[in-house]
Amino acid sequence: PLFVRDVSNDDKIADTMLSLLTESNKLKDYVDKLKNKSEKTLKWIHIDAHNAVQDFPILSLDELNDITLGCFQIKQAKRYTMEHLSKNGSFFVQLAKQKKNILKAQLQTRHRSGVLYNLYIQYSNNKINGWYCQCRSGSRVIGCCSHIAAVIWYLGFARHKPQQL
Repeated sequence: PLFVRDVSNDDKIADTMLSLLTESNKLKDYVDKLKNKSEKTLKWIHIDAHNAVQDFPILSLDELNDITLGCFQIKQAKRYTMEHLSKNGSFFVQLAKQKKNILKAQLQTRHRSGVLYNLYIQYSNNKINGWYCQCRSGSRVIGCCSHIAAVIWYLGFARHKPQQL
């Protein structure tokens, strides 16, 4: 049986992967520098993102695929999101007071009980500019891990289309 049905974007995905091959994760570098500074680091505001973070870009499924470079992370995103939602439907993230375009979240891994990963997403009104998760594959720039995909999927797509949840 054929597992991959749509191969129309394969060349585009391959070109994107090749162009990102030598890129470093600038957001990871920034977060690492913050951890190593003896001066004050970012102050975080804990919020329910459902009705906040209004400047987070609204994304289509195609744009999500461009970020994840595949469908696996998007399929996992709904599961991670459902686990991250509180009983009353809140989706908690943290915003940096000093840098309004960086958010932080903590997601529990689905592989080991009780393990939380910090993740960071840098964005502008119309674009995701970078991401970094402290999981094993979270610093890659060619695609993203499922933790990052879950937060981007929820904030950029699912909260605007409640039928997706």
